[in-house]
Amino acid sequence: MSEFTPFSLYVDYTDRDVCQAARYLQNRSMVFRYSWLFIPICVAFIIFMVINSMSYSTDQINYISVALISIVPAIVLCIAIIFSKRFVDPWFINRRTKKLRAIVPGFNETVQYNFTHDYVESSTSLSSSKSHWKLFTHVTESEHAVLFWAGQQLVFFIPNTALANANTDQQLRRLVADKRLIPTRHHETSPSKRS
Repeated sequence: MSEFTPFSLYVDYTDRDVCQAARYLQNRSMVFRYSWLFIPICVAFIIFMVINSMSYSTDQINYISVALISIVPAIVLCIAIIFSKRFVDPWFINRRTKKLRAIVPGFNETVQYNFTHDYVESSTSLSSSKSHWKLFTHVTESEHAVLFWAGQQLVFFIPNTALANANTDQQLRRLVADKRLIPTRHHETSPSKRS
């Protein structure tokens, strides 16, 4: 095993990097991931209500009118859910993007990450911070970035564009493996391999 050599990464975060990371984080959310289930659940509930309303004993039941009276609100509810999902999902991603911009140490300027055996230092022209390796619990790799976590909290992420140099990419992978933060690969909607 070769001796570790500290190295640096220079990252220029762009809007695209932050939006891709926000989309990845949003897709990890249980509510976001399974929100499509709301429509069949609502339809099943409405069908149950229609069947239940037809089971009441009355002198004369007009089943067609009962079904129409029950199905019209069902259709309106399904359309409302479909359109609200179309408008609510981007709102959640926009909210997540704003939160990510708050944790990026120097948005729209170059951030220098210094990786040593003991800590990771991020610095910009205005600030600097150190995070010891024992803070990190795991690392995940998405299609567009490598994300460093402390429990369920994202500490920072490095876009794959900053890892274009194969040597730097290998150094980071070796360091992460040495720290036993083996990266797990999570695929987004269209997985593709990085070169």
